[in-house]
Amino acid sequence: MAVIPVAGTAQTPEAVRVYAGAHPYVYEDISSIKMVVKGLSGLKPNADQTMLQEILGKAGEVLLQQVPRMPNLIAQEDVGVESLTSVMRPVQTGRRGGTIMMPSESTLTPGDWKRYEYIILAKQQEGEQGIAFEESRQEAGKKNKGSARGVGFASLWLMFIPHHRPESHFRLLGTQKMSHRETYVVAFAQDPELVKFPGEVVVEKGIVPLLLQGVAWIDQENYRILRLRTDLLAPLPSANLQQVSSTVEFSEVTIPKFDSPLWLAKQVEILWNLNNTQMGEIHKYSNYHLFHATARIVP
Repeated sequence: MAVIPVAGTAQTPEAVRVYAGAHPYVYEDISSIKMVVKGLSGLKPNADQTMLQEILGKAGEVLLQQVPRMPNLIAQEDVGVESLTSVMRPVQTGRRGGTIMMPSESTLTPGDWKRYEYIILAKQQEGEQGIAFEESRQEAGKKNKGSARGVGFASLWLMFIPHHRPESHFRLLGTQKMSHRETYVVAFAQDPELVKFPGEVVVEKGIVPLLLQGVAWIDQENYRILRLRTDLLAPLPSANLQQVSSTVEFSEVTIPKFDSPLWLAKQVEILWNLNNTQMGEIHKYSNYHLFHATARIVP
């Protein structure tokens, strides 16, 4: 399976068909959303939606300040493949109080790590579309493409720029403190009938459109997106795909020989359930540099 969350091809009729029965959690009660989206334990719910458009507008303005300035970039990407492992706990047995180790739960833990060069190219587009980002990877020091599954997550915040915002439905869930920063917590769901260029999921049975729902944590002071969680808008039984989730953490990055810092992905966790098998990947980004045709990351 390969995941391409943005910069897909125009296939709105297919997206409408595939997601006809979708029930996004953006419309559910807070307790139901918390069961799906981890990391909301400190949420202070707020049903008042009067501030929502102002929050989205200011977050969009912040993004529009960066998007036109984005240069071509290359970063060091370290990817750890996650697999299910059992957490063991001691269980008392017998009258003499003996103990044995028994599995209490299963969790995803990263195994071997592999290093890539991750490339982000800013592509000018005609009309209101403005700039799109083409993301790819190659093994460090090699020209062949890497084998990690997800690309396109570094620019997921494009859904919040004014041009793309009408393609989704939004809801202010409340406020939450994250890493000593106060945030607005906003849920969203893409509309199959409005998304012009959905992403793609490449599976054994072919290519299916990838539409998303999720939650964004927006800094109350500067309106930057600190964290962005995405999920499939609905399971895709035709592709045996029950889940695709990603959690992107962003931070300020200083680029050598570039005039001002940029707000970029520092870590992405991707989880998926394909053919009833749960797997995942951790992607860590560092050492961002300007990209030229001959640019390479030197550890």
